[in-house]
Amino acid sequence: MKLLLLLFTQIGISQNSIVKELLAEGEKAYFQNDFLEAKEIFTKATNIDSTNKDCWHVLHKGAIQVGDLQSITFDQAIKFLANDVLEAERSLNQRIENMRLTGRFGTSQYFALVDMTFNAGLGNDDNKTITYQVLTAMKTQGVKAANDICIKFYTNETAGEQDRKYFEAQAFIYGRSITPEQAKAELIALGIKK
Repeated sequence: MKLLLLLFTQIGISQNSIVKELLAEGEKAYFQNDFLEAKEIFTKATNIDSTNKDCWHVLHKGAIQVGDLQSITFDQAIKFLANDVLEAERSLNQRIENMRLTGRFGTSQYFALVDMTFNAGLGNDDNKTITYQVLTAMKTQGVKAANDICIKFYTNETAGEQDRKYFEAQAFIYGRSITPEQAKAELIALGIKK
């Protein structure tokens, strides 16, 4: 019986690492705008572990066609996006107020924080997202510590995540708005990305 339990445990651990690799590959394909490849990879991950919520990416079956009942209109997509950004901003404003950080961020820092919140959530003591860590660093140690958190996040990420976090860091630290192409080129020039 113990041997059987050990065998099932090893299978579960092996599948978990395969699923994690597939999810990383899927994210990479997604951030490279290869949505059909991402869908295939996420589907493989879901087939291996259908109970893992990280696998539950809802991607369209294929190229969206006019009149496709499973697609949404452009206007609906913009409305959904706007609502999600407004919710992230509302939550962020409440957290900033609760932490007594009102007025401590410049415009570009605030925009970067909204972006961080939209992408990763506010976080908490158990889920230390970039937003959570930047706000905590700003409250306890000041701007330099908050900037250091931003730098740490983009130097420790991979693929599209790294580009986005570099973009957020540039906006937060230097007030720069850069394109994804500029972010990638600068990361390569810095020797962080190949």
